[in-house]
Amino acid sequence: MALSLEVIMRTCDSNQVHKDWRVRYCDKPKQDIIRVCLNSLIASCKNSGLQIKLTVIDDDSTQETKAFLYNSLKD
Repeated sequence: MALSLEVIMRTCDSNQVHKDWRVRYCDKPKQDIIRVCLNSLIASCKNSGLQIKLTVIDDDSTQETKAFLYNSLKD
């Protein structure tokens, strides 16, 4: 029996998700971080040798980011 795994990634590219004291530790645009992280995650899943279900939950990102997510995951 092959090992299976479900990975869930939550995304949001809006300016400020948390309305409290927390400050982003990185000065890169959130869209760039989402793209790099998702591409890395997809490559890792493909190269793992495991049966992996990848789910992305988006929290009201821009249409550009949503289109990127859709196009990256449709294969």
